[in-house]
Amino acid sequence: VATNGDCQPRLKYQQQPARFTGNSLLTPSNMRLAKLRSLDEFLGRSSRFQLPDLQHQERWSNRVQQNLLYYQTNYMAVFCLSFIIFLLVDPASVLCGCGIVGACLAAGLWLANGGAERRLQFRDAVSRRPALTVALSLACALVLLYCLRPAAIFLLAALLPLFACLVHASLRLRSVSSKLSHKLRGLRSPEDVTPMEFVLGWLTAVEAEGLDL
Repeated sequence: VATNGDCQPRLKYQQQPARFTGNSLLTPSNMRLAKLRSLDEFLGRSSRFQLPDLQHQERWSNRVQQNLLYYQTNYMAVFCLSFIIFLLVDPASVLCGCGIVGACLAAGLWLANGGAERRLQFRDAVSRRPALTVALSLACALVLLYCLRPAAIFLLAALLPLFACLVHASLRLRSVSSKLSHKLRGLRSPEDVTPMEFVLGWLTAVEAEGLDL
């Protein structure tokens, strides 16, 4: 993660372990989980925290990137634990919200991937049956109002731990072990990557080359 002049984050990942050709993503042959760091190192007395200096944005973005890589398994555990807690507290809302958000994303991708032809067909169908279109629109609006709470709970369950992990990555000062791990990471095979390395490489390629998500 890097930032531009107006303090907005921008992806910047130098080492891209995943390979990208055209619009296809080649999955690395040896995906492995990083080591789970101890609770004392993650949040305990041995951990040190400090507000990032916004005047040195490169240092801040480098700290976030290296912490995301070093503590990635801990972040996965935090996300899973938080999501499970939400699921136990209100399982119906979380599952219903998951279905709603998934359906909205699927519909958006279906329209986007169809290109201009599919959107033109959709507009033609709307213009040919205006009464049916109004009725369906009202029905969809009522369904959305009914499903607003479950969708909000699901988004909260998904986004709250992500926000907490980004805050931790921004505040946690790098340790000697983190710096040593960064040096050793460059000695591994490009195909031997962790999930976070793969995701950062993918997002960087998407930003740089305009690949389809």
